[in-house]
Amino acid sequence: MLTSNSEQMFLVKYIIIAVLAVCSASSVAQPVLTAVTNNPVAGDTLAQHQCHTAGVAIGASGAGVTWDFHTLTALNTIVYRYVDCSTTVYCDSFPGSGLAAEATIGGTAVYEYLSATSSALEYLGYIALGSTTQHYYKPQIANRYPVVYGETSIDTDVVFSYGGATSTYTIELDTNVEDGYGTLILPSISFPNALRCSTVAYRYDSVPGFPPTYSGYFQRYSWYSPDFKFCLLQITLDSSSGAGLGVANIFSPFAGSTSGMPSIARLSAVTVGPNPAVDVLHIGYESNGDRHPSMVLYDVTGNGVRDLGQVALSIGHSDVICPVGDLPSGVYFLKILDGDSCTVQKVVVNH
Repeated sequence: MLTSNSEQMFLVKYIIIAVLAVCSASSVAQPVLTAVTNNPVAGDTLAQHQCHTAGVAIGASGAGVTWDFHTLTALNTIVYRYVDCSTTVYCDSFPGSGLAAEATIGGTAVYEYLSATSSALEYLGYIALGSTTQHYYKPQIANRYPVVYGETSIDTDVVFSYGGATSTYTIELDTNVEDGYGTLILPSISFPNALRCSTVAYRYDSVPGFPPTYSGYFQRYSWYSPDFKFCLLQITLDSSSGAGLGVANIFSPFAGSTSGMPSIARLSAVTVGPNPAVDVLHIGYESNGDRHPSMVLYDVTGNGVRDLGQVALSIGHSDVICPVGDLPSGVYFLKILDGDSCTVQKVVVNH
């Protein structure tokens, strides 16, 4: 998720609640998190619901604490689907990743890449098609197992971001303290064995050729349970500005229709060839009605290199021609957005 996605915009204050399954939470005095209980796996699906945060407070640290967040009300939804990294088009760009989270946010396909091992859950980077690419040259550690009350750890994240003509480096210094355990009350369920982690993060930004400059710090509170994967709740404050809480997000198991929400899929109705292509790429499209899908070809950095715009298609088979003779040899990705469906095809140009 994309993480969301998520913590990259630290000036935005938000809350995240994650609930991946419905089960009874057994009472545990001091919960312990492990890879078995808290690592995501391919097949997990997560729905993120944006909600209001009126009246929300952080709560105390220590043992036997009760944190009450039952008043949160959901507004909008984003769905994250966890898949094996090898099934995605960008897996080779993130060595060491065995897992990816796919989502569509604001009509943009987003891929987040993770490493989930017995010792840690790490974020390696993400790609927002046609917008931003981030590589974590020093992975962002979500959890280092086992996680227990009273532990302290210090991590350094190094992120390289680029989109269009802009490239930036971000260095984040995190101090993490597992500072409390007790009962966490969410809108639909309570957890008597929740563990809270408090993180203070200092951030430094730079552009290539210039030294990093201090850009602010934020404080993040994350609640976990061995009964549920990911965070149950996450609150991030922009401590550098002293501002209060802002946006909230609830994560829950996704069920029901995806109507009205773009989905990342490889549609069988679309064929691309020849592949490798030399001068021209033919895009075959089967339609059961009049359609106007948009088609854009991206390079491996996520930049759009050929925008075919909205293509008018009639019932039956259509052949759309995409000229590629002027493009350098290499790997590209064709994104087709058609209503509530989005398909991405890998294309090789070889002159």
